[in-house]
Amino acid sequence: MATPVSLANVARVSVGIVAIVWALLGLGDALAAGLGRGLDAPEIVAVAVNAALIAGAVLAFMRARFWHAAMIGAAVVVTADRIVGILGTGDSWLVLSSVAMLCAIAGITLVAKS
Repeated sequence: MATPVSLANVARVSVGIVAIVWALLGLGDALAAGLGRGLDAPEIVAVAVNAALIAGAVLAFMRARFWHAAMIGAAVVVTADRIVGILGTGDSWLVLSSVAMLCAIAGITLVAKS
């Protein structure tokens, strides 16, 4: 017989996948910008915060003790980095999508915590 799967475990894996996809998109963008015009501080920070989000996802997959805090903390920092990076462009859709991803990660993480 199959073992039942809890909603918390499904949410934990889901938030890990969402976080990795979001981090890889940001990582690709930062590396493309860095290779196109040279690495400067904003690209290095973007690579670091996206790597932190991937680390939070890995902690979620491993079911580490404090993965919830690591995931939400990294998502907040990634969102702040993306908003700061686009302040001068006036691209409100990118701000909205970053906040939506933060809300999705936080929401799924809270479901996984219950």
